[in-house]
Amino acid sequence: MSEPLNPQPNGADTAPAEGEPHVREAMTSFMREARVALGDLTEDLLAKARLGYGMVRSQAKERSQQTVEMVREKPYAALGAAVGIGFLVSHLFSASRTHVIYLRDGRHGL
Repeated sequence: MSEPLNPQPNGADTAPAEGEPHVREAMTSFMREARVALGDLTEDLLAKARLGYGMVRSQAKERSQQTVEMVREKPYAALGAAVGIGFLVSHLFSASRTHVIYLRDGRHGL
């Protein structure tokens, strides 16, 4: 029972001190390289996100213009579509609720 629970492979009971110069230098070098790699990755992802945002924004503008033109050309059809969509959405939301009707029984004098 006098042996340590986690013995070191070289027989030492303690880890190397953090203050050793070569350990600090290796940690500093690793952190510097990791920071540069992370910065590069972040820049690449940001550029891709901006490109995607620009594409989605331009498509949204096109669809918006097409919708406005269609509503101006056929206002009654657009109104009918809006009413139909509103009816369907309201029906979907109201169908999730149960409708219970309670009836009084006249035999119990209530």
